[in-house]
Amino acid sequence: MLHIVDLYLHPPTDGLLFSLDEKTGIQALERKYPDQQSEPGQPYRREHSYHRHGTQDLLAAFEVSSGNVFAQTLDGHSSVHWEGFIKELVSQYPESQKFHFIQDNYSTHSTPGLCQLIAQLCAIPLPELRTQEDRRRWLMQNDKRIIFHSLPTHASWLNQSDALRKGDTLLIGNKGYRRFLSVEGKGHFVVDEKKGQNDARFDGKWVLTTDLALPMVQVALKYKQLILVEMIFRDMKSVLDTRPIFHKCDETIRGHVFCSFLALVLRKELDRILENAGHRFEWEDIKRDLKALTDTTITDDNKTISVRSRAEGCCGKVFAAVGVALPATIKSS
Repeated sequence: MLHIVDLYLHPPTDGLLFSLDEKTGIQALERKYPDQQSEPGQPYRREHSYHRHGTQDLLAAFEVSSGNVFAQTLDGHSSVHWEGFIKELVSQYPESQKFHFIQDNYSTHSTPGLCQLIAQLCAIPLPELRTQEDRRRWLMQNDKRIIFHSLPTHASWLNQSDALRKGDTLLIGNKGYRRFLSVEGKGHFVVDEKKGQNDARFDGKWVLTTDLALPMVQVALKYKQLILVEMIFRDMKSVLDTRPIFHKCDETIRGHVFCSFLALVLRKELDRILENAGHRFEWEDIKRDLKALTDTTITDDNKTISVRSRAEGCCGKVFAAVGVALPATIKSS
């Protein structure tokens, strides 16, 4: 955490510092009727009903020193979208330009595909990286042209991709920053090393309180399951496009609970099947590879041909583990 704050206060001199993030699920709404302008004795009026045109995701890179923002609006925020965004951002600069990227620990920010892309952009060989932690450490190594700086867990408030150009005073408005700063001169702030070191003693520790008569380990595991339920429900809203969901009556509340619980059961069953088959795939990789599997139908001269795309990554192994056969590569009817 102290490292990230120091980066903002003293950006690297050997390259550009960017803060990267995404804003997901932005609804594209269109009012059914045009607004009515205000007139004497009549206030400005806007129709409450609207047409929904799906959702868009905003991916943004905030250049800390200049305040410039590079952004794209896309149909998703998968690892493929994130890799394409990074590639497009880097392409705006000369090949000799060095970059420092601050990003959170979202799973799509440390995928095998991203590591391959960075190795390609830096013109260096990619070492063997078996786990996500291996990939994160490699992305953060400072021996290449593009260096990533990962935010600590539960510290997304450190991300400044949505910040305005307010200089040091921007940090004071955030309680998270303010704890580690001290005044130096008029209106200028520096990192207080002692405060940071004292806070670092508690890194990785969290406290749960409960009135249940359950062992400590079991309480912790149940808490983690609650987090998993929330993650699965977010997937339902984005992957299955069930957003927005409003709870206006008992039926929708029961439906919310039922769908979340059913998704949890299916996810845990899939994890169990894959583990029994000797596989340890990350959930984001499974979603990405399954989403990449497509079926294209071609109709010509009263004949219909279906062509299935190649099963990428872990897609084929997931199908095999659950006992479901992949569709034929080419099928005519």
